[in-house]
Amino acid sequence: MIALLSLISGFVSPYIGSIIGYFQSKQDNAHELAMQIESNNAVRDTTFMQGQASMAEFDVKDSVSARKAQPSYGIKLLDALDASGGWLVHLVKPILVAAFTIVEVANGFMRPYTVYIVVNLWAAVKIGTFWLALSSSGTEFALDIDTANAIAKALIAVWDEHDWIVFDYVLGFLFGSRHKMKEAAKR
Repeated sequence: MIALLSLISGFVSPYIGSIIGYFQSKQDNAHELAMQIESNNAVRDTTFMQGQASMAEFDVKDSVSARKAQPSYGIKLLDALDASGGWLVHLVKPILVAAFTIVEVANGFMRPYTVYIVVNLWAAVKIGTFWLALSSSGTEFALDIDTANAIAKALIAVWDEHDWIVFDYVLGFLFGSRHKMKEAAKR
């Protein structure tokens, strides 16, 4: 039996180094593979974070540029006229300044004016609805009831679903502007 074991061990002993080397290289390859996977994950995570940072930076730059005062075409035109000089420039420049001033003032009044119109129309519809409700109850008023009913019906007929959309937008804008100013005051 010992002879048989020594024969087998003698036959296998030249291969023991190769077998150990095989398992050693398998273990080394597994470690290198794990290190490569971790390296790839680290590169992927770093790239992802850099992408997120660049997108956030782009969003900030976009927000800042959207809130910057935009250069006026009138100012560009007046600057170009200043560069050219001449008698025509001295004649046209005051007219352009007056025209640009009128346009800027009109732009400044546009938003509040629109808000006032929409809110007043909404109030008129509410008053007209209230008036119709009162007149249908049979209450007598000093104003001719038929005239009052015609006015109330006309106010209600003018207001449709598109007006509600505009009204909702205007109120949202007003509340949003108020909230924005409130948040800016906190900073």
